[in-house]
Amino acid sequence: NTAVKEAITQAIEGSQRNGKKIGLCGQAPSDKPHFAGFLVDLGIDSISLTPDSVMQAIDIVSKAEDKKALGEEIIKAISSDKARQDTSGAAGTISA
Repeated sequence: NTAVKEAITQAIEGSQRNGKKIGLCGQAPSDKPHFAGFLVDLGIDSISLTPDSVMQAIDIVSKAEDKKALGEEIIKAISSDKARQDTSGAAGTISA
């Protein structure tokens, strides 16, 4: 449900803004493991699961964390390239 996801997104973002930890206890990550990936993408601190869903959720959470880490590496690389281009461009305009 879009409204539920939006409410969860606002709660997680609000907790992060205020330096508070946040977790989710409920059936959704257990019944719908892709929902656990959604929570990881948002930066949730903890998720509770039922025993029968743990292995599948671990796999999905691991992939979501890997995807998030890769995205952060790409952003750093792009920022670094942009900074280098800005620096080299500025140096090229200086004349003696």
